[in-house]
Amino acid sequence: MKRTRTSLIAATVAALGALAQPAQAAANWTNWATFSAYSTNYASYGYLDYRYEATGGGWYKAEFSYANISDLKYGDGWGSVIRARYDTPQGARWGVVAQADDGDGDFNVGETYYNVKNMWFEVCNWDMSSGAMYSCARMYKSSS
Repeated sequence: MKRTRTSLIAATVAALGALAQPAQAAANWTNWATFSAYSTNYASYGYLDYRYEATGGGWYKAEFSYANISDLKYGDGWGSVIRARYDTPQGARWGVVAQADDGDGDFNVGETYYNVKNMWFEVCNWDMSSGAMYSCARMYKSSS
C-alpha cells in the first residue's frame, strides 16, 4: 500500500510540475470581424475584415482583408480614404489602406502588420491634390 501511495504522490508532483512549465504560444487568431463606417458628413463609406493574434509581450500580428472604400459625393473635388492607426515599438504610425478619387471606389485585398498594438481604422474624405483629410470617423465592428 505504501508503495502505491508513494507512486501516486510522485505522479501527482510530476503532473503539477508539468503544468508549471511555460506553454508554447500557438497561433490563435481571432475570428474575422467586419468593420465599417461613413465619414461624418456621409460623403465616404468604407468597410474591411480584420483579425489579430497575440505574439507576446503585449504585441500582435494583425491583418485586414477586403478593404473597400467608396466616394459617395461625385463632383465635390474630394475622394475617400481608409487609414489604419497603430502603435509600434518605435511609436505611433498610420498608413493608407485604400483610397478612391472623387466619385470612385477602391479595393485592397489585404495586408499583414507585425509587432503592433492598439490598431484601429477610420474613413475620411480626402483631398486628392494636397493629401488633406477631414470628416474622419472611426470604423467599428458591424453588427451581424
